[in-house]
Amino acid sequence: MTMIFDKRAFRGRTSRMWLSLLLLAGVLLSSGCGINKGVLAFAAENHFIINSTDDLDDFSDLDFLLPVAEANRVIMYGESPHGTREHLEMIFRMLVFLNQKAGYRYFAPETDFAYSELLNRYLECGDAALLDEMDIWSYYNSAHTKDQRQFWEKLYLYNQKISHERRIVIIATDISHGVSYAVRKTVNMVKSLPEGPQREELAAIASIIQEFRSLEQLYQTLVLLEEAFVKMAPALREIMADYEQAAFDVYSTRRSVELAFRQDQRGFDWSAEREAMIKEYFRWHVDNLDCAPEELRIFAWNGAAHVTKVPEPHFSYDHVGVWLDKEFEWSRGRVFSIYAGASGGEHTYGSVSGMKTASIGRQLLDDFMKGLPGSPAIAAMFTREPGKDGHKNPIQNVKYYGALLGDRYDLLLGMRNVTAAEPLP
Repeated sequence: MTMIFDKRAFRGRTSRMWLSLLLLAGVLLSSGCGINKGVLAFAAENHFIINSTDDLDDFSDLDFLLPVAEANRVIMYGESPHGTREHLEMIFRMLVFLNQKAGYRYFAPETDFAYSELLNRYLECGDAALLDEMDIWSYYNSAHTKDQRQFWEKLYLYNQKISHERRIVIIATDISHGVSYAVRKTVNMVKSLPEGPQREELAAIASIIQEFRSLEQLYQTLVLLEEAFVKMAPALREIMADYEQAAFDVYSTRRSVELAFRQDQRGFDWSAEREAMIKEYFRWHVDNLDCAPEELRIFAWNGAAHVTKVPEPHFSYDHVGVWLDKEFEWSRGRVFSIYAGASGGEHTYGSVSGMKTASIGRQLLDDFMKGLPGSPAIAAMFTREPGKDGHKNPIQNVKYYGALLGDRYDLLLGMRNVTAAEPLP
């Protein structure tokens, strides 16, 4: 099949998005639209079957992605729903594939920025105690589960098998949803300062942070610490190995706690503030990575809403996929978005609540999978690629908030009967 990559993206995630996407699915399935039958026919003739999520000896079923990997600088995997075993397996397999075949070294998971150093230390030494440092929390987009822990363990083993210059590096790109590790890291940084007036003043503030009684108190104290850090900048630069990194860590922790503290306040747009921080984390990593821009290739793992590459007027902000596709010279026009959704099955957000999957078209994905010959567990279809007969993919005809779905994402990945990741006890 001739491959034409005119790359665009889509994805959805907040409660408003779930409702909108279900309404979209209804449009797709309406008898007057005719899109559903066309999608089925196109999918039956133009699809890629991915045989396995965990076979690391044979990547032949992923070879169709190699031209994409070579032509782009950022591959964004937008998962929906969160917390499924199949996503973790597929992300790991794609990461290894991209590393082996196209030199992608930098892995940007949607997990706490504070974990970047922690996870990179773990990937070097394999000390399980480092993974134990991660917060155990049940926020739905990155629950600390047995399956997630196994993901890092497998990545450590893979890294040990390859040369040091090819090893995967973690550049985490999310706020701290569970703030205890970020707070401990901040306090320990202050304790590590050499004796002197700077340490004495900062330690007095850190002692309050260590014994915080509420998010409001923690936030207010972190504001004081950040102000003191800025005031002492000239002196701290003289005694610290990397003042800029430490100052950004303090800022990141303060912002994470601020978002948690203000989340339910009237007029506070938590989603916009969080998206802004994700962009700041990407910028920080890009500006501080020890490699030339032409060597920078990133595989990003996000929730599905972040990978859209078309501005959405109903949001007050652009998602990170839109931003990356135009912000940096090295990535401009070279971002490829994968919408990875569940077809059938159930998943669990936390340790007790189960719910049916909802995604961009859960029904669209269900019918897409049903339209394929045989019973594939996982199948992919380019959304901008003409079929073998030259006909246009009918997905491109579907409008969502004024933009074509084919302009929003590059690849539709359907997974059948997803399984909930197993929570830690």
